[in-house]
Amino acid sequence: MDVQPGNGLTQEDLKKMTVTVKDQNTKATFNLADGTISGEENPADITMKTTEAGKLYEAILLPTEEESRVIEFDLKNGYDAPFVWTMPAKLEGGKRYHYTVVKLSRSAVDISGTIEPWIKAGDDNEHIAQ
Repeated sequence: MDVQPGNGLTQEDLKKMTVTVKDQNTKATFNLADGTISGEENPADITMKTTEAGKLYEAILLPTEEESRVIEFDLKNGYDAPFVWTMPAKLEGGKRYHYTVVKLSRSAVDISGTIEPWIKAGDDNEHIAQ
């Protein structure tokens, strides 16, 4: 996920930011013979890996039948409430979901991007979190 400052924010404002995927299963059983996942459990918040502070964040998540998930962007500055975006995509195995532009503004989160192969999934629409 590539993150950029939008209206009212600067790149410096994003330096301490954490990005969290809320309430995701953290344990499951994977069957190597047929490629299925079962026994999903232990839902927890997953803090995405900071690849480049304030700019690039990534996580590997278990495939799920859930049609959406909440992603929280916390500037950790003591006064802005976390920005929240609901990612409108079911996570399918073997696919890479890459959001190329996540623009945080003091009024909203503007999202656009692509979901690229491994195998393409999801949509290329712009999404807004408030």
